[in-house]
Amino acid sequence: MSVTAASTLTFDRFFQELGNVAVEFVRIDREIEALFQKPSINTAFDLSAKVIMPLSCITAGCVLGTAFGIYLFAVSLFLNTLVLIAIRDNPELIRELPSINDYFSKENGLRNITLGLAAWFPLEFLTEMLVGLIEKIFILLGHPLSGVQDIGLLLSSGGLGGLLWMFIGCIIAPVGEEIIFRGWLTDLLKESEDPSSWNRFVTAVKTNAIFGALHVSPFQGWFNIPIFAATFIMGMCFSLLKELTGSLWAPMTCHMAGNMISTAILRY
Repeated sequence: MSVTAASTLTFDRFFQELGNVAVEFVRIDREIEALFQKPSINTAFDLSAKVIMPLSCITAGCVLGTAFGIYLFAVSLFLNTLVLIAIRDNPELIRELPSINDYFSKENGLRNITLGLAAWFPLEFLTEMLVGLIEKIFILLGHPLSGVQDIGLLLSSGGLGGLLWMFIGCIIAPVGEEIIFRGWLTDLLKESEDPSSWNRFVTAVKTNAIFGALHVSPFQGWFNIPIFAATFIMGMCFSLLKELTGSLWAPMTCHMAGNMISTAILRY
């Protein structure tokens, strides 16, 4: 399956769809009604995303400043608009994508969850080594890196905003990102149905390059380089776990464990 553009994206078209996305975030009542009329993982996840996203932008702005809150909201609207346009131009994409349940096989569930937990330790060691190497390279170049990831400041913040970001960072983000990146996006970016290892590797590289890019921001400066590298490597390992187990239980568990432990270290 490959993504093809069915029409030329113009500024008029983009801003028209941007308005539609903005209205969807305002009319949360529609998502609540859909959840009650047809309870499912899809409607529950849709409601959570549309409630959490505006709240996360507000709390991020309170902790990191108004400029960051506006930046986060603008990026979210931009990405949601592109997704909406892609769906409307290629409605067959949605019909061909597996349902969320298809990504979570009931077979060997406990084994896959255990594998995900065990995989976190070597993955954490690998990413720490990589980040340390990049930092040493910058020191040798005479430009020592200093700073912290934006999400780190948010996860370590206090009050209701801190609790919200703990929920987002430890629950919503791992579940949502695995479904989106190691699930749907991986299927969308497949060049062909060729099951060869090389094609699966190329798809994983493209998917996790996007995954890494979405974790950088203009507020982090040169610190974006180790953040992108670590996130990309983590994503590749999550993709490998999915390939080994055939479901998202292992990568999702590994992702959640990593975020929870990182949050605990930041806060305590």
